[in-house]
Amino acid sequence: MPPRKKSQASPVPPKLTPEQAAVSLLGPQPRAITHISYSGMNAHGECGKKYELSYVMDAPKKGAVWFVGGLAVHRATEEWDRDPAVDLPAAWRRVFNEELDKQKAKDPDVLGWRKAGIKADNPTGEDVAHWYSVLGPSLVESYIAWRKRGSWEIWTTPDGEPAIELNVGGTLPGMEGVEFKGYIDRIFYDPQFDALRLVDLKTGSRKPETGLQLGVYGAAVQHRYGIAVPTGAAFMNRKGALAEAWTLAKYTPEYVGRHFKQLFDAIQAGYFVPKVGRHCGLCDVASACYANDGPLAHLYDRDAPGQAPF
Repeated sequence: MPPRKKSQASPVPPKLTPEQAAVSLLGPQPRAITHISYSGMNAHGECGKKYELSYVMDAPKKGAVWFVGGLAVHRATEEWDRDPAVDLPAAWRRVFNEELDKQKAKDPDVLGWRKAGIKADNPTGEDVAHWYSVLGPSLVESYIAWRKRGSWEIWTTPDGEPAIELNVGGTLPGMEGVEFKGYIDRIFYDPQFDALRLVDLKTGSRKPETGLQLGVYGAAVQHRYGIAVPTGAAFMNRKGALAEAWTLAKYTPEYVGRHFKQLFDAIQAGYFVPKVGRHCGLCDVASACYANDGPLAHLYDRDAPGQAPF
């Protein structure tokens, strides 16, 4: 007899907060999209349904330990860049606990949060305790060590603002007034080549596959300040070094603005095609997805039977 196929397990839904439970009783309640962002562009490109559930339907998201840790690392390194004399251990404890509380408010089931690094010899993986006491502090230190070794300086904008988590939101040519939101981790000045360098911190192990994110930010800088940024790279905190640099010349304000407008038009037209695949196992709104047999789909997915699609 042929082997029996293993049934695909349904995604475990996050426990709803009282606010989410109250909203869910009303059925899907879409919200208007008034702005877009690179993260939204990335989500829509990965899966249209993921974008709809996350941004339009505000479906409950399954918590992830790496969200807490990654955000805390970003905040701790920002504080050090603004003031190298900061009490770093105290700053780390504070920002980690603040991010932990924020994630708990969204998904109280801490033990059910997604986490990485689970192996036979390490069944707990990169859990909250590991991020707090071991991994997080080491990723912060790796960035600081890299900064101390190099000659790059934090760039100061013409407005006098240090380019640390710099807000470059606004609009771009071709967007017809549609707003986008974006924050750049760092912009450095490279004195050797008299040029600016974009850097985005990555606390995971995977390098970016394209330069699109950095290109979007480079276009925003060029449009706002009239200064071109020739290259950008991800700083891989786990390796303590920059990944290969991306050339950003093709990402002009006009090019990026046109693509943002196309994305906005697709969203307004209700173009949210689901792409079911292996990546669904990492999706934080999988439990609300009808295409993925999510147990909360009847509450949030307009593709579910009996729901109005638009």
